[in-house]
Amino acid sequence: MEKLWIKEYALSAVMQKHLSEKQEKIIQGVVSRLGGLSDESVNFIVQKHRLLLCSVLRRLTLRRVGMAALARMRMSRKKSLLQELRVQHTLQKGSSPCQDEDQWQLQKAVESHILEEEEKLEEETQQTHLEFHQQLVTEIQEALQYLQQHMEQVIGQTLLQHARQEAGKKSSDDGQDFKERLVEAAVESVYGTSNNINRLVQNYYQQLGKITEGYEGKKLQQLKSLQERGERNKLKKKQEIELALKENQTKGLLNVSSTVHQRMVLQQKKVLAQFELQQQIRLESLKQKLLGFQHLETELENQLQEAEQDFVSELAVLARVPMAMKKKPSKRSKPAGEKTKSKRKTFQSPESADRDDSLENIQEPPGLTSGLCRDRLQSPHEGETEPRKNSNMLKKRDNR
Repeated sequence: MEKLWIKEYALSAVMQKHLSEKQEKIIQGVVSRLGGLSDESVNFIVQKHRLLLCSVLRRLTLRRVGMAALARMRMSRKKSLLQELRVQHTLQKGSSPCQDEDQWQLQKAVESHILEEEEKLEEETQQTHLEFHQQLVTEIQEALQYLQQHMEQVIGQTLLQHARQEAGKKSSDDGQDFKERLVEAAVESVYGTSNNINRLVQNYYQQLGKITEGYEGKKLQQLKSLQERGERNKLKKKQEIELALKENQTKGLLNVSSTVHQRMVLQQKKVLAQFELQQQIRLESLKQKLLGFQHLETELENQLQEAEQDFVSELAVLARVPMAMKKKPSKRSKPAGEKTKSKRKTFQSPESADRDDSLENIQEPPGLTSGLCRDRLQSPHEGETEPRKNSNMLKKRDNR
């Protein structure tokens, strides 16, 4: 059996080396033909493929050794039966040196039967090895097909993510270029005065303040509701566990043979149940809190993007600059904005759909005190200094 393990491990090592080298050449060839991907993306594809390949090869190795052991065990039983038949024939032949015709014919028949069994055993051994190798080849082909499918999925996801990043980057660059052109046009425009610009900027900051205040209020309200829900769930589950433990304790007391050890076991179960209850409640609370905060963050980002889009549109209308993007109608009511809406429709362009991702450059207003969304809102708020810059530049032009 030890020789069997050594032989199979040696064959498995050769198989692993061959498959690893072949798969490495394949993945390197595929990656080399992919253009435009960064080194980080390429390394991600290669490392993920290598990890999966190691897992598949390890499974194939264990499967190969197990199948070889089963085949050897099945054949060894037949070999042992044949060996017993040989020993019995040898003993019978040695016990009676002088044999008559009948005994001699019987011995010849036994010898021919042993030879036939040996031939059958040899044929069956070869057939078993052939079936074993065929099954192993089939499993290797299935594993390689799975590797190929997984590699295609990983490459497809990486290419899709790369395309999205490039599209977002291009859209962001286009939006930034439009903002710079808008600033230059607003500075040179004769329609926009410093008072109008200041009023527009103040309205924008007030809108940001309302958005952040609403976010803080919703967050506090959500935390309060989650806490109340968690307390109710905790009390309910605690009552259920106490009821179940009381039933078990009652059953133990009814049993006359109840010992101290059984009561200790019940106490341990109670402590473990309480600990598991606390862990489960804490996990559910964290899940609910995370989902709620993600929803609030998404809503806040959308509101900030809409506010910036409104500001840019109103500034473009004020400076009589054609919009380079299609603005989605805002759902919020705008005081003193009816005339602005009618003017805005005049200056909208059908090319404005490329700018949805470029409205993420607003600097965090002073009213935003939440630490949860601060990291995610840093990049969307960088553009808030642009209205102030616009106002200062227009003030200088107006004073001239």
